[in-house]
Amino acid sequence: MKDKLNIKIRIADMAPLQMNINPSEEEYIRKAEANVNQLWKSWSTRFEVKSEELMAMIAFQFAKLYTFQKERENRAIETIKTLEKELEGLMAAIDGKEPSAHRRKSDAPGAKDHPSLL
Repeated sequence: MKDKLNIKIRIADMAPLQMNINPSEEEYIRKAEANVNQLWKSWSTRFEVKSEELMAMIAFQFAKLYTFQKERENRAIETIKTLEKELEGLMAAIDGKEPSAHRRKSDAPGAKDHPSLL
């Protein structure tokens, strides 16, 4: 099996571009090509600007989407880290290693009342 795949993509009205890619990336490359071309087609009829300006607008649109997505990813990672710390604290409290604000009152049903939780 080849290590690299040689493909051509066509963006807007430009000459085809040769690319050597990993075969596993082809689907993503083709989708990216289709998305850019779809936006190109839509915006070229909507805006009366030079091709270079239109391509700059498209590049900015995708850069903006990437930036928003990266920020969402960072927030999700921070949320996961916070939840992992909380879970570790709860697990430690269950094991009796440290007190927790989440412990039940002594009169509330707990692990002693449910042997399956021990």
